[in-house]
Amino acid sequence: MIGAGARWYRTNLTWGSLAAIVVLGVYGGMRVLASSLVDRPLLSVGIDFAGLILATTVALPWFRLALDSEDGDGGPRPTFRLPFGAMFGGSFLFWAGIFLGFRYLAGIPSIFVLVWYGVFGYAIADGRRSGVRALGDSVRLGQGNRAIVALMGFLLLSLNLLGAVSLGVNASPGSVAVAFVGLMITTNISMGAGAQLYRALTRARDPGPVS
Repeated sequence: MIGAGARWYRTNLTWGSLAAIVVLGVYGGMRVLASSLVDRPLLSVGIDFAGLILATTVALPWFRLALDSEDGDGGPRPTFRLPFGAMFGGSFLFWAGIFLGFRYLAGIPSIFVLVWYGVFGYAIADGRRSGVRALGDSVRLGQGNRAIVALMGFLLLSLNLLGAVSLGVNASPGSVAVAFVGLMITTNISMGAGAQLYRALTRARDPGPVS
C-alpha cells in the first residue's frame, strides 16, 4: 500500500503537491502562532487544536482526489462542491478524541481513536454527508481488520515522522524548509496509501452506498 501511495503521488505530482502545500501551510501557520503563546498554555493548545481541525477540513479535496484515482476514474481534479461542513464536524470530534486521549494512560487512548476513526476523512470524501456517520463508518469498516489498520497507521505515522526529522536538529529556516518538502512527499504517499486501505476495507465489508 505504501508503494501504491508513492506511485499515486508520482501520477498526481502537481495536484498532490499543491494540496500538501495548502494543508501544511494552514497548520504550519497555526502552529507557529500557538508556539508564540507558550506563556499562555490554554490559548496555545486551543490554537493548535483549531489548526488541526482547519487543516483537516481544507484537506477534503485531497482525500477526494486520492479516492478518485484509486477508483480508476481518471483522477478528476479536486472540487469545492464537497461536504466541508461534515468534514469540519468529523475533524472536531476526531481531534477532540486525540487531545483527550493524551490526558490519560500515557496517551494510549489516542492510539485507539486513531485506529478506530482514522479513515473517516475518506468516508466523507466518498459521499458521507455527516461527520458523525463518517466516524461510525470508520469503526465499522475496521471490524475484523484492526491489526491491519493499526499496522498501516504505525507505518504511515513513522513515515511522516521521518519526513519531519530535520525539525529535530534545530529550528533554522533551512531545517524547516527541508521538513516541509519531506512532509509534502510523505503526506502524499500516506494519502494514496490511505485511499487504497479505505477502498480495500469498503470492498471487504461491502457496506453499500453512503448517504
